Amino acid sequence: MKKYFAGNFGVILVFVASLLPAIFWIFQESIGIRFSGTFSTFRSFGQLFGLVGISMFAVSLFLSARLKFFDKYFDGLSRAYDLHHFLGGLAFVFILFHPLFLALAYFSVTPSLALSFLFFPSTMAVNYGRIGFLIMFILLILTFYYRTSIKYQNWKLSHKLLGVAFFFGGLHSFFITSDISTNMPLRWYILILSAVGIAAYFYRTLLYPFSVRRYLYKVSAIKKIGDDVVEITMVPIGEKIKYQAGQFAFLSFQSNSVSKEPHPFSLTSRPEDDFIQIGVKSSGDYTKHLINLSIGDTAEVEGAFGIFSPEKSKNRNQIWIAGGIGITPFVSVARSLNWKNFSVDLYYSFKEDGDGVYLKELEEISEKTDNLRIAPWISQKMGRIDASKIKRVSDKIEEKVIFICGPSEMIIALKKDFINNGVLKENIFSEEFNM
Repeated sequence: MKKYFAGNFGVILVFVASLLPAIFWIFQESIGIRFSGTFSTFRSFGQLFGLVGISMFAVSLFLSARLKFFDKYFDGLSRAYDLHHFLGGLAFVFILFHPLFLALAYFSVTPSLALSFLFFPSTMAVNYGRIGFLIMFILLILTFYYRTSIKYQNWKLSHKLLGVAFFFGGLHSFFITSDISTNMPLRWYILILSAVGIAAYFYRTLLYPFSVRRYLYKVSAIKKIGDDVVEITMVPIGEKIKYQAGQFAFLSFQSNSVSKEPHPFSLTSRPEDDFIQIGVKSSGDYTKHLINLSIGDTAEVEGAFGIFSPEKSKNRNQIWIAGGIGITPFVSVARSLNWKNFSVDLYYSFKEDGDGVYLKELEEISEKTDNLRIAPWISQKMGRIDASKIKRVSDKIEEKVIFICGPSEMIIALKKDFINNGVLKENIFSEEFNM
């Protein structure tokens, strides 16, 4: 039970915070009055959707703040980001239903009243809501439907503007005559939650240069280690970052070769090294230009983040599975781990011969210890890796802890497959490249 709440406390708290306004609303007036007729029923649903929608929006902004304690309470920053995206989408749906149900309430009186409510000028309080909704609508359409067709830095800029939409939504909430204006506990709760959301927005966007701690590094080596993979080594200028093997950091390179927004990368170096290293696959507008960095270019490093740490597991009988560039956190662990008492089978999956850029080094580490066994998995020849195939090589997989890193689709499929083969869900840990 303790382990369950350690990984799910944040998720539970997020949904409680989002739904609590509905509890305040329910106890303000009897349900019989709230749903006594067509007009009051539609109006009540509109009010509920608005309250929960603005609360979810505030919580979603908070989750975008990228705070280190998210690792502990959300089972990793990646999961917090997943929740951020989910809540953002759900908030949009709730906020969309808010005016629609209110329009239906007015429509039940007369259609012209509904049209007037939706499209004609009104009080500033109503217009604030319209402005906020319009901004949110445009930005979330870009987020969910056009992200792959616009450059990352442009998408990220549009995403930051969601705070402006929330600001207008907050103004609408506090100036409109509604339950919030008459129910003081609800009013204070929405005020505090809105303040948290706005503070998180300011912290992560407007105040980022001053509020977020970063470490300054200088590029000391750039090495191409595969057809589409480059290894970048950086040395500290001043204080060095503290991290654990398997963690990742956000790096922002100050160079004419790439844009300056931060991107997450797993650290492949050892925590005790006097430098940091990352291995990057060219897979997008940003990463394909990293090969053009110059020696001496600087990088701002934020972190470290993540709970992907095989070394911290009490169960030393482990299976590691890496898909493509998902090998990078395992490289850091393999380089730094004291292999005494460990027993690890590492399945390194890549498409074709020559794609296993870290294979030779890992095999050299394996030759020095009997506790690490390397199993290259060339998918072009061997097919998709799955639990049944792994069981033929690794015995008693249900007694082992499993670490997986790679594309989201691979991780989702493998988790389901392992659970179907008797592995407990809590014994499967993953790091996904989807932030």
